[in-house]
Amino acid sequence: MKLLVDEGVDAPIVGRLRGEGHEVLYVAEMRPGIKDPEVPALAREGGALLLTAAKDFVAWALREHGAEMVGAFSVPNGKRLRIRR
Repeated sequence: MKLLVDEGVDAPIVGRLRGEGHEVLYVAEMRPGIKDPEVPALAREGGALLLTAAKDFVAWALREHGAEMVGAFSVPNGKRLRIRR
């Protein structure tokens, strides 16, 4: 799986994903300090799924992109996985 991992995600997680064979693009390595609204475009351009730890990202994406984002989020939280629709 090809992933774009936001810089708020810890580096050991990135290492683990790479170790499991995933193609991982890490924002902290590519473009540290990039503005949050630019991150989804990087994922789109790279054909990657965006992985972020930013709690406010879902609200922002739904507010900015509305209907095109419906059903597009899964939110891991501890031992649960919440699907945001």
